[in-house]
Amino acid sequence: MIKGNPMKVVSLSKRKGGVFSTVTACNLAVAAAADGLSVVVVDLNIQQRSAAKWGERRAARTEGGPAVVAASAEQLAPLLAALRTECDL
Repeated sequence: MIKGNPMKVVSLSKRKGGVFSTVTACNLAVAAAADGLSVVVVDLNIQQRSAAKWGERRAARTEGGPAVVAASAEQLAPLLAALRTECDL
């Protein structure tokens, strides 16, 4: 991925609960941010909010890295439209 190109969207989802998709998303986000990309993780799990909680803990300990936003499914389209020019991934 080349910095400055249109934002890429990666979606990780599954039917059953668990942390696989959250752990994978957070690890991918950290790796991309370490490569210098502007990254945001959107947490759509309104019951658990595991990624959002991880983002809060990480922000308290570490500068930089991926941003994490908690949102509902209804908020996703306008949120992605707003982020499209601000983020790489």
